[in-house]
Amino acid sequence: MSSSCRVVQANEALESNCVMKSNSINGELLTLAELSEKTGLSIHCIRTYTQRDLVSECSRTAGGYLLYPDTAVARLQFIRIAREADVPISELVRLFSAGDSNDPSETAQCLADLERYIQNKRDRLSNLEHNLTQIFSRAGSGYRSYNQAEAT
Repeated sequence: MSSSCRVVQANEALESNCVMKSNSINGELLTLAELSEKTGLSIHCIRTYTQRDLVSECSRTAGGYLLYPDTAVARLQFIRIAREADVPISELVRLFSAGDSNDPSETAQCLADLERYIQNKRDRLSNLEHNLTQIFSRAGSGYRSYNQAEAT
């Protein structure tokens, strides 16, 4: 996925939280367990992200269960993808805080920083791939033999 697509996803996630703070899109409220199931995140992770203000609960049931608007799904899916790419939580907090405060210049700066982070990651992976190719091209057919042995 291109970095411009990721920025669009980040903007959509930021916008969805603005809606989330006032109400959910479909009016559906989700329990923590339902949110976990829909996002693939553990309940512990969602609680952590709630405590770090990356996502906000909407209310609680009479029994004390947290309820989240359905818009939390998109935000948490973005957070999961960002965390899988090793984006630090502190950067996500900064990004969402800027978006939630409707500060366009700070949001733009956070998005630019995220773009640089993604490009840096790409550069490091490209370097790894280049070095891997060099190492195994010197080894001749040893790499191919190794791969074929693993395939069987």
